[in-house]
Amino acid sequence: MEKFLGFSADGIFIAMWDGEVAGMVNAYVDKHRDEPKGFIQSLAVLPEFRGKGIATELVEKAIESLRQRGMKTVEAWAQTDRKVCMHMLESKGFKKARVGSGMKRKLDSVPSNVGENSSTMKTGAARRR
Repeated sequence: MEKFLGFSADGIFIAMWDGEVAGMVNAYVDKHRDEPKGFIQSLAVLPEFRGKGIATELVEKAIESLRQRGMKTVEAWAQTDRKVCMHMLESKGFKKARVGSGMKRKLDSVPSNVGENSSTMKTGAARRR
């Protein structure tokens, strides 16, 4: 596998149930931060395996992994409309810190003459040199 700067498989946990992949979580450490803070990202359990405590075990494993790697605090992200996930995280001591919004845009309406290949970008780049 080609090494990707900034990627580490440390903290990626896959939950198995009777030999099948049931879920996963990423206990991520941003090594560029001064603050020893970890992040729980990409928590997911396949629908047919929900309600079996798998997400709870994955979060517990992620927290322990972050603790072992010297993190003092942890942040987790969950969609606010995912009530079961929010409740589970709150039961593990997480407090709501902020609420965000996802945004989207259709790509078929993006002009093709923008970006790094546009004449505006080339002209602007030339002026900055």
